[in-house]
Amino acid sequence: MALSQNLLFLSCLGAISTAIPTTPLLKARQFGSVSNPNDTVDVSGVPECAVANCVTSGEWIPARLGCHTGNLTRECFCQTAVAPLTCSPKAPSSEDNCFYELQTWFSGICGQNAVRIADLSAIPDCGRDCTAAMITEEDCADDSLNCICQKPEIYNKTATCLSQACSNTKVFKYLDDTPDHFAYSWYTILCQTGVQEPFNEAGYQSWINNGKWSHSLKVGLGVGLGIGSPVLICLWIIVNFTS
Repeated sequence: MALSQNLLFLSCLGAISTAIPTTPLLKARQFGSVSNPNDTVDVSGVPECAVANCVTSGEWIPARLGCHTGNLTRECFCQTAVAPLTCSPKAPSSEDNCFYELQTWFSGICGQNAVRIADLSAIPDCGRDCTAAMITEEDCADDSLNCICQKPEIYNKTATCLSQACSNTKVFKYLDDTPDHFAYSWYTILCQTGVQEPFNEAGYQSWINNGKWSHSLKVGLGVGLGIGSPVLICLWIIVNFTS
């Protein structure tokens, strides 16, 4: 081969050896320890405005919070439950203090480390800042799921953020999804489980970088991978792109 072909061949082998795909891991929030986790939560101090909706209604029955304990323990209420304050009679608003009073009581019971925060790493980078700003505008300044999961309009606004902020990218072609459906799935799963799969930025960038290759090249790569030979893949590239 000519010198330029040799360099291309070596570069190709190096790229193949390092471009090993990885599966993103679910990123769970790491909670701080809760003192006396087996103690029963004393609900006598719940703000009066929330007693009917949260206490007497049975919203805090352990089974409803995803717990397998007979009593409402600190571990159940503060760590297992995803968003126990969604029973608040009114969503967080600057016009009503009930949620914020309930939030203050919750922090006194559980401590700040027990508050589940929305992990925005699942949002594509192009729309993350817009989504964070929108959540703050919705009176969820602390990004807690207790707040966010009471406001289903957040996923609509997230979809708008993504449509606008990511309009010049191919991110949704990469995801094979639409902004509306992606935002709805992100919001629903987050409020059900408290965790979401981070957006694979490295995978997206790799997809973008390889997007300029022709369909015939992808077929050639598939054949090469099928017989397990990176050398043949690189030789195929040399023949087709330097001749």
